[in-house]
Formats: sequence, structure tokens, C-alpha cells
Amino acid sequence: MKPKTFTPEELDQLQPLVISVVGPTNQGKTCILRTLSEDADVGEVKDEAGVTKNVTMKKFRTVGTECLRLCDTPGFQLSSEILEILLEEENEDYEVTDIVKAAESLGAEAVHDLRAWRQISESDLLLYIIDIQERPKDRHRCEVQLLTHSGCPVIPVHNFVSNNQRSTKPKSSDQKEAKENFLEDWEKLFRRHSLFLGSVYDAHRRDLVHELKLWEKIKVHISDPLQERAIQLIIDGKRNRERDRLQNAANTLADLLLDLAKLDKKKKSISKKESVTAASELEDELLLEVRDREHRSQLELLNEWGYSENRLQNSGVSGKSTVRDQADWLSEENLKKYGSSVAAGAGLGTVIGFALDVATGGTLIGLPTLIGTSIGSACGAGYSGLQKVTYDRSQRCVTVRLDNLVLSLIFSRNVDLVRSIQHHGKGNPGDIRVLPSPPTIRFREILAVLENYRRSVWDIRWRELKKEIPRLTKTRPQFAEELSALILPYLSEDI
Repeated sequence: MKPKTFTPEELDQLQPLVISVVGPTNQGKTCILRTLSEDADVGEVKDEAGVTKNVTMKKFRTVGTECLRLCDTPGFQLSSEILEILLEEENEDYEVTDIVKAAESLGAEAVHDLRAWRQISESDLLLYIIDIQERPKDRHRCEVQLLTHSGCPVIPVHNFVSNNQRSTKPKSSDQKEAKENFLEDWEKLFRRHSLFLGSVYDAHRRDLVHELKLWEKIKVHISDPLQERAIQLIIDGKRNRERDRLQNAANTLADLLLDLAKLDKKKKSISKKESVTAASELEDELLLEVRDREHRSQLELLNEWGYSENRLQNSGVSGKSTVRDQADWLSEENLKKYGSSVAAGAGLGTVIGFALDVATGGTLIGLPTLIGTSIGSACGAGYSGLQKVTYDRSQRCVTVRLDNLVLSLIFSRNVDLVRSIQHHGKGNPGDIRVLPSPPTIRFREILAVLENYRRSVWDIRWRELKKEIPRLTKTRPQFAEELSALILPYLSEDI
């Protein structure tokens, strides 16, 4: 059921909910805040301890009114010493004010802990961030014990759950690949302190399903009905915004495919003998235009999720790579990455090489199912590299257009790109790397729409040459709408 909005009187009464992100140093607190708020400029991120020295805040607004403050805090460093002071005082019912006083008594060395606990004393809810790649230690147990006396609800958040995250950080002796064992250790610790509503949320690999679950758990801990309604509006806004992004991405890919499907290069007054050389020249022209068109499309996709071009690995996106990058894609090693062995024969090698060059442009993607044996059947007469070439004897005209195989490669590459952008958290300081996706793409239905569109374009061109009135057929927007509907399921998630 859709939550109702706020009346002017309710907006006057709405007090911002203060949520503080807390935890040990170098556990990804700032990264969590960036990904959760979709703001890569909040705080400072480095792969070292103690980077966050002061409290930083990200404000959320609904209906023009501030409804939430998400606060980043310095990491805990002296929790064991603070707890020891409290236990020496034999005060088992200590509160957050007592924790602040204990931190103050430690002097300058506890300045980061003191700032964190002062912020906690002004908070309504805490997100306790831990790295499940590290086994719980005594200092973590002290932190959890102190947090249970903070007077605030605490939601444990398990960070860095993806196997490939933090690869630049050397593994310590208490880290291992089977992170599930560490997760169990953490959950035992939390259960011991009656913290049952833990949440998985990876700051580097954004997962909207996990994110929405985290917001739902935040809502469970809210007693103020106005604040609860504000959080529900945030949840609905995130879900609707992601659906809009995916629809816009599908529209972008539909426009890309339609533009490439109708694209061709012609050269007239060419003899059959000259057609080979002419086709090679036209191939170069077509290649540049394809790369430029795909490049513009990918900039739109990056912008849809708020990323700039330089965040994509190799920053060249499509076709802006160097000659060296293109040559590398013809190597046996790279071909094997795509599940294809280097076949004998110059013709097959050329098709594979040029197709990969157009499809990758120097960025890693996964297309093993689309190359394989289908390439062999595409190498008969009439193919020159990445195009299909035709020669009209009567018109003495050579025409070069994209082959359907290349269209499928380009489409799959850009589907992978959308998925990579979608899952790249704003807290991930690395470049967007396009990783292989599951081989689920069936291009036949999409290709049928593109073939119908090609016939429509060619029919219009032919009738215009004959000065005839073109037949009434589907318009370009109608083709785009049909194509977008077929593309969307490849991009959508259960959101």
C-alpha cells in the first residue's frame, strides 16, 4: 500500500531521524555511507586506519523537508581501555554519558573514540559496520558490549561480503576465503548481546535488494510514526528510481541497436575488382562510426547512475582504446578468455578478431556463449571482418553493413556494462570493471525486430529513390518501444 504523504502540519512536526554509522577503523564505514546515500563525495576513503577524523553528515529530504541525517563517525580504537575503566568503577548499569566520560579521561589518544561516542549520544539509531573477512577479536567484543549500553537500537551491518572485494589489501592470518565461517562467528557474538536484526550490505558491490532490506530493518526500529513514514518514502523512492533507470537503460540500448542496424556505408562506380579495396576502406569508416555511436550510448548509461566516463576501466569505454589495446584482443590468451579456441584459417581469425575489437574496445566483458561455434558459420563468402559486404553489379555499388553476430556482441557487451554500473557502489573507489555475466541472452527475438526495422528503412529509401509514397509501417518510436520491452528483462532485478 502506498504511504500517504505529509500535511503541512505534519512536516512542521517531523524531526530528522539521526542514524550514525559506527564501528572499528578501516571497516568501510565511509564506503557504506557513500553507497547508501549514492554520494561518492561524502567523507574521505583510503585503505588505511583512522582516515575519518571528524563526524560528517549526509542529509535526506522528503517533500522538501529534512527527514534523515546519516552520520559517518571516526573508528573505534580504544574500546578495550574504555570498557576497562567502566568495569573498574563497578558500574554495571553504565550509560552513554559514562562512556563519554571514560573516553575523556584517556586524553588526546582517545580523541577519535570521544568524537564517535559524542555523536552516538545524539543519535536515534546505530549501524555497526564490520568486515566479515576478519574474525571477531576481543576489541570487537568490547565495542559490542559498549554499544548495547548506548541507549540506541543497533543494527549490525556485514560489509565486504563479495569474494572479490578488497583484493588490494593483503590477507592477514585471520582471513580466509570461506567467509561464511567468520559470518557465523559474528552472528554468535551479536546473538550473545541480543542483536538479532543483522543485515548484509556490501559497500563496494551495490545490491539494491540488500539495501532495501536494510532500510526496512531501520524502519522496524523507529517508534515515531512520522519518521517511519518518511523512511517508507525513501524506500519507495529508491525502488522507483531504480526502475526508471533500468527502463531508461533499456531505451538507450534499443536506440543503439536500431541505429547500428540501419547503418551502412556505400561506394558507387566501383568495379568488381575494385570492390575488395573499397570494402576495406568502408569497413574502417563503419568501424569508427560504430565505436562513436556506442561510446555515446555508454556515456548515457554511466550518467544514468551518476558516473562520469573516467570511472570506466581503461576510461576509453568503446573504441577509444589504442592500437595496442586492439591488437591485444587478437591474442590467443584473450580469445580463450571468451571460451573460444583460436581456429585455423585467416578468414575465421579475422572475423573473431574484428568482432571482439568492436565488442570490447579494451574493456573486459563476458561473452563466451555468443562466440563459440556460431562464428564458424559466419565466415562464408560475403563477409569482410566484422561486416557483411554486398556488391550490386547493375549499380556498380559496394555496400558494407554490420553483421548480426556483431550486433549480438555489442548488445551483450552493453548489457554487461549496465549490470556492472548498477552494482558498482558509490563507496567503491575503483573503476567500473565490466565482468562476465551469466550466458542467458537470447538474441533471436531482438534480432527479428531489428530485421523488420531494416526492411522498413530500406523500403522507405527505395521508394524515395523511385519517388513513390512510402508504405505505412511502424514508426521508429514504435520499433524502439517494442525493442525496449524485450531488452528490459535482461536488465531488471527483483526490486
